[in-house]
Amino acid sequence: MKYFPIIYRDDSLGTVQEKVLRQLNLWQRVGYDSLAASACSACGRAKLTENEIKVLSLLAKELSLTEAAWVLGKNIKTVFTQKKSAMNKLRLKNSYELNLFIINHQQALSVL
Repeated sequence: MKYFPIIYRDDSLGTVQEKVLRQLNLWQRVGYDSLAASACSACGRAKLTENEIKVLSLLAKELSLTEAAWVLGKNIKTVFTQKKSAMNKLRLKNSYELNLFIINHQQALSVL
């Protein structure tokens, strides 16, 4: 239990804050945050390039790769490579998983 403190319902706000901060400091010292980030597929979004995010946002608007390439003024092969690179970073294996990701993150992608 040393590494995962338990927060009880009747703990005061100060106690909860102390437990959380103590745990965050411990994790920072042992590098847990980088391990957790590498294990989290959604965290891959933070590693995406601006161009990869643009491609995904256009796909979220239901544009084809050809249409996305035209909108971005890029070669279709470049757009395909950026899509594939984003999929690799997000640990998505195929277009079906990419479509599920886009559906689940529609709101975030539509802002871009």
